[in-house]
Amino acid sequence: MRESLKAKPKRGRCATSWLNSILDDQVLYSQIKADYDRVRDVIRTKGFTHLSGTMGVFVQPRTKGAGNGSTSRAFYARTALVGKILGID
Repeated sequence: MRESLKAKPKRGRCATSWLNSILDDQVLYSQIKADYDRVRDVIRTKGFTHLSGTMGVFVQPRTKGAGNGSTSRAFYARTALVGKILGID
């Protein structure tokens, strides 16, 4: 195997770079915060079962696990956010 393929990438460098770009982009940061605040508000006022996959511009709450009727939730980055993170947007 070529030596360049054996070398381990430096940890944290890439993650820090995209995280800083999100924090520096006030419009993007504000929308991610608004997505979070909306989910939080729905949980507080209507309950966990009222979360929907249609919520959120960049971050979306969805059911987690197999099949319909799942009660667990996870938060997913929508493709628009992934595009911004990867710089392909």
